[in-house]
Amino acid sequence: MQVPRLHNDDVIDALRSGQMQAVEDLYTRYRADFFRWAGRRFDVNRHDLEDAWQDAVIAFYTQVMSGKLTTLRYEARVWLFSVGYKRLLNDRRKIKRILWKDKIDEVLRHDISWSDFPENHGHSEKREFLHTAMKTISGQCREMLVQRYFMEKSIEEIQQEWEHNNTNTTSATLSRCLKRLKDLIKTARAAIV
Repeated sequence: MQVPRLHNDDVIDALRSGQMQAVEDLYTRYRADFFRWAGRRFDVNRHDLEDAWQDAVIAFYTQVMSGKLTTLRYEARVWLFSVGYKRLLNDRRKIKRILWKDKIDEVLRHDISWSDFPENHGHSEKREFLHTAMKTISGQCREMLVQRYFMEKSIEEIQQEWEHNNTNTTSATLSRCLKRLKDLIKTARAAIV
């Protein structure tokens, strides 16, 4: 048996009266259209589209049931598409931030020339510079640098362990620590020359 399609405020009334079929109808009615529409705007896989669509439908249901959404000025489709669009846009921004942080990490790693240090070449002088600098630098910096560059922990893991408010704080702290370490090594080298 095919359920008749509900329109605008009828969908809200049906949901508020407990007709769960209205959610299923919304979900299936516009799903393929959303996938086509969003697929042309974002370079994402089907799984991401599915997640965004599910989040949009759940958000619609939650807003209706909480009483925050009582009427629709446009079709439910417009509301659902805009929520799904925002979800995909936020995901895209998060990915860009992650990629940006990875690029910064690469620059920081190569900036201090870790390949010049002891494990790779066995130079006792360079080993001594690093050892002295690591002893001189603050305990927090030493621990964070070891976690990031030797234990290869992610910024997110370090953020959680150190209970920073966000990953930007962790990245900035690591950057300052690495700069301080580099400056200490340069100073030690200059003192020898």
